[in-house]
Amino acid sequence: MTGWDFPYDAAEFQIIVKVPFPDTRSAIAKARIAATVGYREHLTMQALVQAAGRGMRAEDDQCETFLIDNHAHWFLPRGREMGLSPSWFTEAIVRTKSVPLPPPPLT
Repeated sequence: MTGWDFPYDAAEFQIIVKVPFPDTRSAIAKARIAATVGYREHLTMQALVQAAGRGMRAEDDQCETFLIDNHAHWFLPRGREMGLSPSWFTEAIVRTKSVPLPPPPLT
């Protein structure tokens, strides 16, 4: 999710298999969640947006991201309602039941 850069033809698609919910088992995580409304959701959305951006590094770049976890059906609207997702991210989401044809490769 972090620390990697895949510009241009280094990644023209990626598959995110799970919504990146944080590990909340530690006492510190439990305390932060109890103290801050939406903390867990904020961390999750932040990680998801970061992951989706790994393959899209410039305005003229392209990278199709597939999020195949069914938890996305309830998490993404919740994150949008809570104001956690950037507008560009929310506007780019397309729900589909099939894999679309790929765009032409970058030249």
